[in-house]
Amino acid sequence: MLLSEGRELVKEKKFIEAYEFFKKYLSTETNPEPEALFYKGVCLTELKIPHEAIKVFKQLKILDPKTSFIHGTLINYMMKVCDWSFYGEDYPILMDSLNRDIKIIPTFTSLLLSGSEELQLKIAKLWGREKYNSSNPQTLEPYSREGRRIRVGYFSSYFKQHPVSTLMAEFYELHNEKEFEIFAFSYGDQKDDVMNKRIRLSVEHFINVSDNSDDEIAALARKHEIDIAIDLNGTGEGNRSLIFSHRVAPIQIGYMYAGTMATNYMDYLIADETVIPETSRQFYTEKILNLPNCYMVRDSKLTIANLEFERQELGLPNNSFVFCCFNQSSKINPETFDSWCRILNVS
Repeated sequence: MLLSEGRELVKEKKFIEAYEFFKKYLSTETNPEPEALFYKGVCLTELKIPHEAIKVFKQLKILDPKTSFIHGTLINYMMKVCDWSFYGEDYPILMDSLNRDIKIIPTFTSLLLSGSEELQLKIAKLWGREKYNSSNPQTLEPYSREGRRIRVGYFSSYFKQHPVSTLMAEFYELHNEKEFEIFAFSYGDQKDDVMNKRIRLSVEHFINVSDNSDDEIAALARKHEIDIAIDLNGTGEGNRSLIFSHRVAPIQIGYMYAGTMATNYMDYLIADETVIPETSRQFYTEKILNLPNCYMVRDSKLTIANLEFERQELGLPNNSFVFCCFNQSSKINPETFDSWCRILNVS
């Protein structure tokens, strides 16, 4: 049974079929390849069965502890279910490995683990060298803009119902059409939902490049003479950041992701003085472009639902202050949880 068949199923996002494939493969092979365990764990995660995925990744760590980023991958999924046991078992190993420049944890997970900017830059450089950096990053001279508008290309897998699009939807609509010509290069899972339709109407050129290679997308962007390219994914889910190593535009900017990519081809990162103060710029490989007020845009057209609830309908006390957290569970750690408990204890 060839692993390539299972890899293709994962690539096509057929996770049920892929899970059955790797389950069968692992049951028939006497010396299964660690890669098969990894993909089985990925399938379980995509199928929203994280506790079983954790068991698989723990098996993989025992079978092949030198698998690149296995410790970080395991920690990432443990954080999703608020299993913090790794803070006693794996955290010291993780810190020691990082100090020895061992590839152990993805950039995005590091943002959940530590507030140390120095450590996050170190992790981003390790991850970047493995996943994103180009051995020969290309350059591109500015195009002549005589007789035409500035062409801005937004590159993302989020042109659908997604938190990034919820924030950005009106932003696309507010561009000055006399000054700018707007392109959206869309990759990843395509959705024909309300948000996707709204974005399509707000840009002049919506181009689906999901089936194109990185080289092809870069060539297409250069054909359209994109002056400024903006990456909306960073190291987040669905990113195709290597596209930018082929230089899709003379100016390449990261937005909606406040961490450094630590690559050798992203020129700027949009932020503000609160998100990235002057004292923190040394921990970013990109030049920082500060917006004057707040770097995070919002959609003024969003309305609050015209619904009213009584506290008792939701099982809430009538005369108490209600604390809320609207983050994913992976963003909660023991320090945060202890802080909440102290607040509740004194309230």
